[in-house]
Amino acid sequence: LYAYYLTADREAFAKQFIPNFANLSDSYNQIQQNVPEAPGLTAIDTLIVKTLDLSNSFDQVMRAEKIDWDQARAVLDEFPAITQQMDTESEQFTLWIRNRIVDAAQRSINHTQWILIYVTLLGLASLVALALMIRHNSKRLDALREQIRLASFPECNPFPVISIRDGGEIGYSNNSASDAAANLSPDGNIRKLLPDNLHLLLAQAKNGHSYHQLEYERYSRFWSLGLHWLVDFQEYHAYLTDITDRKTAENRLAYLAYHDPLTDLPNRRQFNRDWLVETTNHCMVAVIKLDHLQKVINTGGPALADKVLKTCVERLQDTMAQQEGNGQLYRFDGNLLCATFLTWDQGIATMDAMGRAMVPVIAIDGYEYFLSLSIGITRTDAKNIVSENAVEEMLRQADSAMNVVRSAGGDGIHTYDSALDRQHQQQITLENDLRQALLRDELSLVFQPQFTIEGGEVLGAEALLRWRHSKFGAISPAVFIPLAEDTGTIVDIGYWVLEQACSQAVRWSTTFGRPIRVAVNISPRQLFHTDLAAAVARVLAATGLPAPCLELEITESTALEDFETACQVLEKLKGLGIALSLDDFGTGFSSLSYLSQLPVDTLKIDKSFIDELMHSPQKQAITRSIIDLASNLGLVVVAEGIESTDQYTLLDNWKCDVIQGFWFSRPLPADSFITFLHQHRECNNSVRAASELHNRS
Repeated sequence: LYAYYLTADREAFAKQFIPNFANLSDSYNQIQQNVPEAPGLTAIDTLIVKTLDLSNSFDQVMRAEKIDWDQARAVLDEFPAITQQMDTESEQFTLWIRNRIVDAAQRSINHTQWILIYVTLLGLASLVALALMIRHNSKRLDALREQIRLASFPECNPFPVISIRDGGEIGYSNNSASDAAANLSPDGNIRKLLPDNLHLLLAQAKNGHSYHQLEYERYSRFWSLGLHWLVDFQEYHAYLTDITDRKTAENRLAYLAYHDPLTDLPNRRQFNRDWLVETTNHCMVAVIKLDHLQKVINTGGPALADKVLKTCVERLQDTMAQQEGNGQLYRFDGNLLCATFLTWDQGIATMDAMGRAMVPVIAIDGYEYFLSLSIGITRTDAKNIVSENAVEEMLRQADSAMNVVRSAGGDGIHTYDSALDRQHQQQITLENDLRQALLRDELSLVFQPQFTIEGGEVLGAEALLRWRHSKFGAISPAVFIPLAEDTGTIVDIGYWVLEQACSQAVRWSTTFGRPIRVAVNISPRQLFHTDLAAAVARVLAATGLPAPCLELEITESTALEDFETACQVLEKLKGLGIALSLDDFGTGFSSLSYLSQLPVDTLKIDKSFIDELMHSPQKQAITRSIIDLASNLGLVVVAEGIESTDQYTLLDNWKCDVIQGFWFSRPLPADSFITFLHQHRECNNSVRAASELHNRS
């Protein structure tokens, strides 16, 4: 009966059940004929009849077109009790036989010997039969328990299990399959769990491929199907696993492989794919860099910078949509973006519109920022972009054009031309030669005198670095200083400048008979990435220059780059007794709060204000305000770039403290500076003598 439940094979059931039940009935009839008075025979007869009735009922359930498995299990659940009761009645019957034999033996023990032997043998045979019956029933109970355990496996499986007949009908489904089908549709149709091409899969599994596995999608869920053809039972077993979560994760990973997770823009890998696989026909490529994003990170942190970046990208995407072109925007990394366009005119118009879109302030989390775009563009022919090297060359050209904009301060557009390659090659040459410039004795210092307006005395000089290249001649500081900063050679060069300037100031002071101050510019890399205070202390000790005779100049933008670190380094320098100057004041975004925290002695007005002093009332107002501010804070004011008497007169009227510029003297070599000092002293002495003679007369 349990084999029938597991296989639903009625033919096999009929072959086994009918002869087995016939043997049981024959055995009972023989017992009833031989010992009709034996106790328990009526009960055994009732149990046999009940067994037959339950078997017929179970057979009717299993023969139904749609098997009611719950009813089948309910019928099977009645058999263990019948079996147990049958065993009990059999044991009582056996005990009755044994007692009867013993009584007969006692009565006949004095009769003939052969009767005793016969009875003894019969008793022994009965005991053996009893033992065999008990052993047989024990094995049958063990087999029954094993069949029940095996039958429970599909029901306890947390994954859907479905039995499919050879004709394609659903023969069985476990509870997990029913629950999954109910979640897919209200009718709970099990077939909706299976793929549409099930008949083809069944045929493949049956014709040589006993096990077939595939993945498919049904009703927005993803499934993995394992289909097994059971030859012995002529049916299929289907094992299903819901893999929706795994597929969702795989799809997300596939998306992120070609898209930026922050902005959802296509990334560099997708850019290469568009050009090399999708064969785009765009003819213009623009490399775009967001200017001043580092300031956002410094003030608000990376999380705020991400928000600002997303806002900028949204503005750029809106701009591209408004231009109604077929352009595509990408994000490569950090603040580096890229855009491609079908036509040159369309790209230029869109780039101009993108620049205008960045003009409005970006207000996020209580901060306000003004960002701009540095854009480099290049023409290209999609037919020629057939390899990764060609893609790299195209991007290199656009990037070179973009760097031209950045080196000019950002916020602009530049188109690539072949001259940029020559400039780039020259820049590489200069970078390499700059590393050897000190060893080749190509670097030198010149000194621009600084005068006090009141008294007109030479206070000292600013040390300015010069490079005379063996091949290219004089190289502008505006060219080689940024190269030195980028390559890191500024650290060694800066230390050399500091040592040379201090040594020269000692010689001047000795020759001239009074202290001469020397001012030395300090680069951002020196300020933030070296132990500047320790280096200055070593130079002062080595040269013997008094600390008050050395002034170090840092730019306003350098101080604001990392304000907290800058304050710490400047405090250490201040502890050495040297003077500190804030150069290019007025060009940055500093506030009175920042200025009051910096331990500086001098404000140096940027030359751009002095250049426009006679033509711009606004620059006059700013310059005068800076002088008044410094006076109120107890700071010395230096104006550089004085080139006319009118400029000098205005600054004198506004009580500027110190001035320097071509109107007084161009930067001088060290030896010429000594001569200049003597000439200036003699001139001042003559003026004083004439003044005294005039007063006496």
